[in-house]
Amino acid sequence: MASYGFAILVILIAIIVIYEVGFGSVNGFTQAACNVQPGFSCDYVNLNTTGVLSLKLSQSIATNMKLNALACSTALNATGMGPVYGNVNVIGANSFYPSGENPSGMTFYSSSDSMFYINCYGAYGKLNGEAGKPVLVYVLINYTTPGFEPTRQLIITYDGAYT
Repeated sequence: MASYGFAILVILIAIIVIYEVGFGSVNGFTQAACNVQPGFSCDYVNLNTTGVLSLKLSQSIATNMKLNALACSTALNATGMGPVYGNVNVIGANSFYPSGENPSGMTFYSSSDSMFYINCYGAYGKLNGEAGKPVLVYVLINYTTPGFEPTRQLIITYDGAYT
């Protein structure tokens, strides 16, 4: 009986040590995944605790594009082609960019990259969370290429954690 008690004590101590060291949390163990649609690449992505997504995006579409708007939301609408929260029509609006920037009219050159800072929104407004807490957001873009109507599409699914 004493050997069983000793074994249980050793197991409990091991569990407490693992918990205290942090192996039981996602902080530091969450592998951020930035899934991008063809024609784009995600060179850098980070969602901070105040809900600002820093995104270095490259495009390899054969032509230059005019950026009309970007949006970041925790959910997609029923069609999967628009956000549920925030910039729901993915139209240009300064209020969705923390430093007052608006990409409307910005030319995004083929085989180039740019850094964007996008506010992400959820059911309760602009996102905020604890560092290390898991989060899933969708980034949509509205752009125009010469000779075509504006295109609105989901370009990135970011599955990671707040930093």
